[in-house]
Amino acid sequence: MANSLQSLFQAIAQSRDEQELRQHVMVSVREYFAAQRCGIFFFEPLLSAEKKLSDIAQRALSLDHNPVLRYVVERHAAVHDELVLPPGVWKTICP
Repeated sequence: MANSLQSLFQAIAQSRDEQELRQHVMVSVREYFAAQRCGIFFFEPLLSAEKKLSDIAQRALSLDHNPVLRYVVERHAAVHDELVLPPGVWKTICP
């Protein structure tokens, strides 16, 4: 796959399921953004879970308490953690 944003979006659109997205597309995401760490997270399992989220999980998924998540949601864009936070602080939010 060529290292372009267009080919990355095409790969995302052609993924048949979550497993394919994780296995194949995330490699391209890591290469395109030159990231050492990257991931993809789906909220649906949390929304459909019957048990109540722990306080820590609720805070981690809260736009009020997680500035990295807030940045992603507001801008619909990938972000380097240290763009939003002081160096090293991201480790406490995104272990």
